[in-house]
Amino acid sequence: MSVNLNEVAAEIYAQRREAVENGEYDLEGDDHSLTDGEQELVDKLETNGFTFLGYGAARIVVRDGDTVLKFARYGADDFVLEGTRQNEYELRIADEYDCDVLNEPLESGDGNLWVRYPYRTPLPEAEISGDTMTVLIYVRKQIRESVPELNAFEIDHENIGVGENNAYVIDYGIPMPPDET
Repeated sequence: MSVNLNEVAAEIYAQRREAVENGEYDLEGDDHSLTDGEQELVDKLETNGFTFLGYGAARIVVRDGDTVLKFARYGADDFVLEGTRQNEYELRIADEYDCDVLNEPLESGDGNLWVRYPYRTPLPEAEISGDTMTVLIYVRKQIRESVPELNAFEIDHENIGVGENNAYVIDYGIPMPPDET
Protein backbone atom coordinates (compact mmCIF):
# COMPACT_ATOMS: atom_id res chain seq x y z
CA MET A 1 0.00 0.00 0.00
CA SER A 2 1.40 3.40 -0.90
CA VAL A 3 1.22 6.55 1.19
CA ASN A 4 0.38 9.99 -0.15
CA LEU A 5 2.98 12.14 1.61
CA ASN A 6 1.06 15.37 1.07
CA GLU A 7 -2.06 13.89 2.67
CA VAL A 8 -0.21 12.39 5.64
CA ALA A 9 1.74 15.62 6.18
CA ALA A 10 -1.43 17.73 6.10
CA GLU A 11 -3.10 15.32 8.56
CA ILE A 12 -0.14 15.41 10.97
CA TYR A 13 -0.17 19.21 10.93
CA ALA A 14 -3.95 19.38 11.35
CA GLN A 15 -3.98 16.88 14.25
CA ARG A 16 -1.75 18.99 16.46
CA ARG A 17 -3.47 22.25 15.47
CA GLU A 18 -6.85 20.74 16.36
CA ALA A 19 -5.55 19.44 19.69
CA VAL A 20 -4.09 22.87 20.54
CA GLU A 21 -7.22 24.74 19.52
CA ASN A 22 -9.42 22.35 21.54
CA GLY A 23 -7.24 22.81 24.65
CA GLU A 24 -6.12 19.15 24.56
CA TYR A 25 -2.46 19.92 23.93
CA ASP A 26 -0.19 22.56 25.45
CA LEU A 27 2.58 23.81 23.17
CA GLU A 28 4.47 24.96 26.26
CA GLY A 29 4.87 21.38 27.50
CA ASP A 30 8.44 20.23 27.96
CA ASP A 31 8.21 16.83 26.29
CA HIS A 32 6.40 17.91 23.11
CA SER A 33 4.85 14.43 23.05
CA LEU A 34 2.78 13.28 20.11
CA THR A 35 -0.93 13.97 20.15
CA ASP A 36 -3.17 10.91 19.87
CA GLY A 37 -3.91 11.85 16.26
CA GLU A 38 -0.22 12.24 15.42
CA GLN A 39 0.50 8.85 17.01
CA GLU A 40 -2.21 7.24 14.88
CA LEU A 41 -0.60 8.69 11.76
CA VAL A 42 2.85 7.48 12.82
CA ASP A 43 1.32 4.03 13.34
CA LYS A 44 -0.17 4.24 9.82
CA LEU A 45 3.25 5.11 8.40
CA GLU A 46 4.85 2.18 10.23
CA THR A 47 2.16 -0.16 8.90
CA ASN A 48 3.20 0.99 5.44
CA GLY A 49 6.89 0.20 5.90
CA PHE A 50 8.23 3.45 7.35
CA THR A 51 10.36 3.40 10.51
CA PHE A 52 9.61 5.96 13.22
CA LEU A 53 12.86 7.65 14.29
CA GLY A 54 11.56 10.27 16.68
CA TYR A 55 10.02 13.66 17.14
CA GLY A 56 10.96 17.10 18.32
CA ALA A 57 9.06 20.21 19.21
CA ALA A 58 8.40 21.02 15.56
CA ARG A 59 8.81 17.86 13.49
CA ILE A 60 8.21 14.13 13.31
CA VAL A 61 10.95 12.09 11.62
CA VAL A 62 10.52 8.73 9.88
CA ARG A 63 12.84 6.63 7.75
CA ASP A 64 11.79 5.37 4.33
CA GLY A 65 14.49 3.02 3.07
CA ASP A 66 17.58 5.08 2.38
CA THR A 67 15.82 8.40 2.99
CA VAL A 68 14.38 10.31 5.94
CA LEU A 69 11.22 12.41 6.00
CA LYS A 70 10.69 15.33 8.35
CA PHE A 71 6.98 16.10 8.80
CA ALA A 72 6.08 19.54 10.14
CA ARG A 73 4.08 19.88 13.34
CA TYR A 74 1.77 22.81 14.04
CA GLY A 75 3.33 25.45 16.28
CA ALA A 76 0.92 28.42 16.28
CA ASP A 77 2.79 31.72 16.34
CA ASP A 78 5.90 30.33 18.05
CA PHE A 79 8.58 30.47 15.38
CA VAL A 80 10.78 27.71 16.81
CA LEU A 81 7.85 25.33 17.37
CA GLU A 82 6.45 25.75 13.85
CA GLY A 83 7.56 22.81 11.72
CA THR A 84 6.89 24.39 8.34
CA ARG A 85 9.22 27.23 9.28
CA GLN A 86 11.96 24.81 10.33
CA ASN A 87 11.59 22.91 7.06
CA GLU A 88 11.61 26.16 5.09
CA TYR A 89 14.73 27.31 6.96
CA GLU A 90 16.65 24.12 6.17
CA LEU A 91 15.59 24.28 2.52
CA ARG A 92 16.76 27.89 2.26
CA ILE A 93 20.08 27.26 4.02
CA ALA A 94 20.83 24.29 1.74
CA ASP A 95 19.93 26.37 -1.32
CA GLU A 96 21.91 29.47 -0.37
CA TYR A 97 25.15 27.96 0.95
CA ASP A 98 27.63 25.58 -0.61
CA CYS A 99 28.80 23.41 2.26
CA ASP A 100 29.96 19.80 1.99
CA VAL A 101 28.72 18.92 5.47
CA LEU A 102 25.06 19.92 5.07
CA ASN A 103 22.70 17.01 4.49
CA GLU A 104 20.92 18.53 1.52
CA PRO A 105 17.20 17.97 0.95
CA LEU A 106 16.17 15.75 -1.95
CA GLU A 107 12.61 17.04 -2.26
CA SER A 108 9.84 18.75 -0.33
CA GLY A 109 6.13 19.11 -0.68
CA ASP A 110 2.87 20.76 0.15
CA GLY A 111 3.97 24.11 1.56
CA ASN A 112 6.98 22.67 3.39
CA LEU A 113 4.83 20.24 5.37
CA TRP A 114 7.45 17.58 4.59
CA VAL A 115 11.05 17.37 3.42
CA ARG A 116 12.97 14.27 2.30
CA TYR A 117 16.71 13.86 2.98
CA PRO A 118 19.24 11.07 2.42
CA TYR A 119 19.46 8.85 5.50
CA ARG A 120 22.68 9.30 7.46
CA THR A 121 23.69 7.06 10.35
CA PRO A 122 23.64 9.15 13.55
CA LEU A 123 26.88 9.46 15.51
CA PRO A 124 27.00 7.47 18.75
CA GLU A 125 24.83 9.03 21.44
CA ALA A 126 26.09 7.30 24.55
CA GLU A 127 29.57 8.79 24.82
CA ILE A 128 31.55 11.24 22.78
CA SER A 129 34.59 9.21 21.74
CA GLY A 130 37.77 10.63 20.25
CA ASP A 131 36.50 9.86 16.73
CA THR A 132 33.17 11.52 17.42
CA MET A 133 34.89 14.63 18.80
CA THR A 134 37.15 14.78 15.72
CA VAL A 135 34.09 14.66 13.46
CA LEU A 136 32.30 17.28 15.55
CA ILE A 137 35.27 19.68 15.37
CA TYR A 138 35.54 19.14 11.60
CA VAL A 139 31.82 19.77 11.01
CA ARG A 140 31.76 22.88 13.22
CA LYS A 141 34.78 24.28 11.34
CA GLN A 142 33.09 23.69 7.98
CA ILE A 143 29.89 25.36 9.20
CA ARG A 144 31.78 28.40 10.56
CA GLU A 145 33.61 28.81 7.25
CA SER A 146 30.75 28.10 4.86
CA VAL A 147 27.43 28.90 6.55
CA PRO A 148 27.82 31.98 8.75
CA GLU A 149 24.08 32.08 9.35
CA LEU A 150 24.25 28.90 11.43
CA ASN A 151 25.69 28.87 14.92
CA ALA A 152 28.36 26.16 14.77
CA PHE A 153 28.36 25.78 18.55
CA GLU A 154 24.72 24.66 18.45
CA ILE A 155 25.79 21.74 16.28
CA ASP A 156 26.34 18.79 18.60
CA HIS A 157 26.92 15.08 18.04
CA GLU A 158 23.16 14.36 17.90
CA ASN A 159 22.88 16.73 14.91
CA ILE A 160 25.46 14.81 12.88
CA GLY A 161 25.16 11.70 10.75
CA VAL A 162 27.66 9.86 8.60
CA GLY A 163 27.40 8.28 5.17
CA GLU A 164 29.32 8.02 1.93
CA ASN A 165 32.60 8.51 3.88
CA ASN A 166 31.57 11.97 5.05
CA ALA A 167 29.95 13.61 8.06
CA TYR A 168 26.77 15.65 7.58
CA VAL A 169 24.70 18.00 9.69
CA ILE A 170 21.34 16.21 9.65
CA ASP A 171 19.46 18.81 11.71
CA TYR A 172 20.37 22.45 11.18
CA GLY A 173 18.98 23.43 14.54
CA ILE A 174 16.30 25.87 15.50
CA PRO A 175 15.98 28.71 13.03
CA MET A 176 16.23 32.32 14.05
CA PRO A 177 13.15 34.44 13.41
CA PRO A 178 13.55 36.31 10.09
CA ASP A 179 14.25 39.65 11.77
CA GLU A 180 17.19 38.14 13.67
CA THR A 181 19.06 36.51 10.76
